[in-house]
Amino acid sequence: MKIKYIVSYLFIVLTINSKAQSSYKVSNSDLTLTKYKNDSLANALVLYEFGKSHIEDRKFDLIFEFKQKLKILNREGFDKANITLYLYNDGRNKETIDDIIATTYNIENGKTTSTKLEKSQIFKEVYNDHYTLVKFSMPNVKSGSVITYRYKIKSPFIYKYKPWRFQSEIPKLYSEYQTSIPANYEYSIKLVGELKLNKNDQKIKKDCVYGGNGTSADCTETVYVMKNIPAFIDESFMTTRDNYLSRIEYELKVVQGFDGSINNITKTWDTTDKELKFDPSIGKQMKKKGLVKGLLNNDVILENDKLIKSKSIFEYVQKKYMWNEKYGIFKDVSVKDLIKTKSGNVSEINLLLYNLLSEQGINVTPILLSTRNNGLPTKIYPVISDFNYIIIQAIIDGKQYFLDATNKYLDFGQIPFRCLNQYGRLLDFKKGSEWIPIQVKNASIKQYNVSLNLTDSLTVQGKVKYKTTGYHALPVKNSYYGNPSKHLKSYKDNFPDIEISNYEVEVKDENSYLFEELFDIKLTSQLVGDNLYINPFLFHFFKTNPFNLQERTYPIDFGYKDSYLYSFKLNIDDEFEIVDYPKELLYHLPNNKGQVTLKSLKENNTISIYFKFDFKDAIYNSAYYASLKKYMSTVIDIQNNSLIVLKKKKV
Repeated sequence: MKIKYIVSYLFIVLTINSKAQSSYKVSNSDLTLTKYKNDSLANALVLYEFGKSHIEDRKFDLIFEFKQKLKILNREGFDKANITLYLYNDGRNKETIDDIIATTYNIENGKTTSTKLEKSQIFKEVYNDHYTLVKFSMPNVKSGSVITYRYKIKSPFIYKYKPWRFQSEIPKLYSEYQTSIPANYEYSIKLVGELKLNKNDQKIKKDCVYGGNGTSADCTETVYVMKNIPAFIDESFMTTRDNYLSRIEYELKVVQGFDGSINNITKTWDTTDKELKFDPSIGKQMKKKGLVKGLLNNDVILENDKLIKSKSIFEYVQKKYMWNEKYGIFKDVSVKDLIKTKSGNVSEINLLLYNLLSEQGINVTPILLSTRNNGLPTKIYPVISDFNYIIIQAIIDGKQYFLDATNKYLDFGQIPFRCLNQYGRLLDFKKGSEWIPIQVKNASIKQYNVSLNLTDSLTVQGKVKYKTTGYHALPVKNSYYGNPSKHLKSYKDNFPDIEISNYEVEVKDENSYLFEELFDIKLTSQLVGDNLYINPFLFHFFKTNPFNLQERTYPIDFGYKDSYLYSFKLNIDDEFEIVDYPKELLYHLPNNKGQVTLKSLKENNTISIYFKFDFKDAIYNSAYYASLKKYMSTVIDIQNNSLIVLKKKKV
């Protein structure tokens, strides 16, 4: 029975290997392929990709084998023939690579030719203290080439089990990853991204590794397969692509020795909290009340209203201390140095704010964050390196406020857009840390109010009020307060057909939630026959549709809810009559997640138009993409093609 079992097992392995080799082999159809039907814009296409990781018996090195067959569809895809691999070292041990075999296939004069990569064409260079790069460029690459390459990496770093990326910036027909993990190694395994696996099979292989003295461990062998994988293409309204690229990641949790010992690699949050409490850059910087005494004036100290007091302290830090544009939350953080130099990183500024508020009796707690460009921190276990930012939570009269004093234009309770990344870790060292949602409650608004008159000389002139709030106001405030004359010039440059004058700003506080701009405008219109055509949308919220992909496999992340409003009023004299104007329109996103409204009203010699659209959620999953694409197309069409038609009366 045992012999039969071994023969059967060998037959299965040989069959699998035979199929893999067949898929890796270059066929005539691979070479004659000119375009990928599922993505006509693709410049290159992965035809087949295979990886395998296992822990070597007795030596306990991690062995990773990789092979790929790739089609170059046109010249824009040539860069995919340049391969860069990363080898890790910790200063004592290092990863090594061997068995690099690569070939370029072409059809030349009706015949298939192959050009092999020579060893002399493989280069190594030091990237930094921990990584060495292995680089090679495939030879004789042309439009239509098919390239194959494979290699093997041996790694002593078992805790860094090789992750696998199914998705990349080019589409893939087939991607397979095989793993073998001994039972005495326990990993947290995470599938990232919204794409589904076509295959996820597991089986147990008995006695796959031996630990000496007659001890052994079984292995869990897993096969992951994904087919017809779309390219990942960056588009507007997303965080870092690392949040969404479909892949498998591993984190070593526990190692059980063959002698029965247990080594817990992954820490718990209880352990991590204790370490952070005494960390010189976090916990110890939260105990600087002695340093901040004397910084605040008596008016602030004697204020009894906690909200007014907190706002005054917040504005003091905003205006007195400058952010040096560095994050640095776990290294070289010193509130003392910030007080001395008046310039510091995120942690120094916000922990100074923490100490000032705490010293005045305000209930404050730090929150660790990962910014939008840094990726989402894992919730499965503590990975401190996932975090790169810190803000402060204040609870005042039972209401929660998120605070960040790095930007003097931020309103009290408003954090920078870079921090709107779903959730953070509240560092309550008394009750224990916990995950907390980072959400903006109020919608940010952009609103134009345009009131115009048509004069006898066919001049249209009047007043415009442009109001922005919240996150829409921030870039406007940065522009205006940074350089008022340059800000006004940008308006004039962006609207060359409109004469802008009497510009003023009504809101004077730099950190006000609301920002209002008022100005006069004048533009000249021309008759076409007896008709005058006026597009009421002199100012556009969006010039083009931000959603243009055939398919989007990751969420649409605006960061915050928002609304756009445009009201227009035109008074005409008795020389003209209103003969046509935009028709009313109402369009909804599914589940009432947004609505486009266009209304028109004609009263005697006045035409009024009201236009509004909004996004009721900060984040939409990819199932909404087609609807959002049509939604924005409707918005663009209204802005570009709405017309008021006036007809000159006969004398």
